[in-house]
Amino acid sequence: MEDLTVIREKKRKRFEEAVARRTNYDVSFSPVEELDWHNHDLKLLREFCDMVSTETNPPIEEVMPGVALCVLFLNPMFPPAFNFEASWALANVASMTHGHAKLVIDSKAVPVFLDLLISASYEVREQAVRALGNIAGDSRESRLLLLEEDALDRLLEQGNYKSTLRMLRYVAMALFNFSLGDPPLPFHLVPPVLSSLQYLVYVEDQDVISYSCGALAYLLDGSIDKIQREINPGLYPRLVELLMHPLLRVQIAALRSVRIIARGDNVRRQYIIDQGALLSLRSLLTHDNTTIKNEACLIISAITAGNENQNQEVIDARLIEPLFSLLQSGEPDISEKAGKAVLKVISRGNHYGIKGLQNCVQQLCDLLLSPDPMILEVGLKGIASISKPSEAEKCSEDFNFLVKLIDEAGGLDKIEDLKMHENCEISKKAKEIWKPLYSEALKVWKYFEDLGDLFV
Repeated sequence: MEDLTVIREKKRKRFEEAVARRTNYDVSFSPVEELDWHNHDLKLLREFCDMVSTETNPPIEEVMPGVALCVLFLNPMFPPAFNFEASWALANVASMTHGHAKLVIDSKAVPVFLDLLISASYEVREQAVRALGNIAGDSRESRLLLLEEDALDRLLEQGNYKSTLRMLRYVAMALFNFSLGDPPLPFHLVPPVLSSLQYLVYVEDQDVISYSCGALAYLLDGSIDKIQREINPGLYPRLVELLMHPLLRVQIAALRSVRIIARGDNVRRQYIIDQGALLSLRSLLTHDNTTIKNEACLIISAITAGNENQNQEVIDARLIEPLFSLLQSGEPDISEKAGKAVLKVISRGNHYGIKGLQNCVQQLCDLLLSPDPMILEVGLKGIASISKPSEAEKCSEDFNFLVKLIDEAGGLDKIEDLKMHENCEISKKAKEIWKPLYSEALKVWKYFEDLGDLFV
């Protein structure tokens, strides 16, 4: 049995001989000889295809002759079968390491792939799109090279309602790779890319949807206001719908897109809310996947950065309770994000909205027993926010009834204990809120004392 190294060396030599023969223009063949060589070379091409599909990242020096042969056979002067096999093999090579992708680029394959986007063979066009998409995903330099060649404009023409599902997958993958990385896409390319993605997210295919949502997330994560003006409102209901998609990677990609949109202006936040996103987020806060829960917390934080009505909608959707559960989950990353979301809801709510948080008073006070300084901080800041008197209460003997609930939950005693906490920041915060809270508590005690006197 021949050694594997010997077999590989024989293959390499056959590829080199084929390249030399095809580039020696002084040699002519009869029609019969040409047919024989065509069959021989097609067999060689298929051998190379087999090699790059079964071996994991074969050494560059071994694939170099095969790449050169494939680039030759990309030429439209050869039959579509040659173009297809060659582009298929090169697309595979370009998806390997940076060195392999660079070999394909250095072999001058990119201009030929661009020409093949108008090939009469649809299958060849599909492989050209796949190859260009893989090259775009290789590195920043490869992506910039393709942009300089106007590859993205020409790729966009391939993804439309007439395209096969396979083509749509390749186009979505290519758009994902073009949208990924730094620097962001030139702004003049954003509207046509967005237009294509807004079509692709409605295609009922997991690969197309996940690539498209991922591309949207990266594309939108730039000049938010400038880019979001280009979004068709028809995109919002689809993204919110995809938050509950059964496939995890689709959910995560949709969540990231929604998060970035929610970081925009109040109009776009309201679009998201109106499509029922808050109900979906409530469900996702109890998801098994950590990334899902993190993203849900971040979206809630972004929505609460909006106006008072939007913050109130978060309260009305009863998102605070599951956020408290995550805050005390013991998972540091999730706890931190949930804590920030809780504080944003409480601190940004109007007076009457905060009154609706009475069911959370006990939970806030329970946080004051935590050994975790971050959780203690959330508890202290939350109590400080809900215990502030309204303007009417400041100007009268009326009291903030939430202070009564804080007292009944042991909050005053717990805050007094925290004034002596070993963590300086916690101790300082406890001292800051103790005096105004105690002042409000005096109003409560006086009210009930006077009320008691009425019945004596």
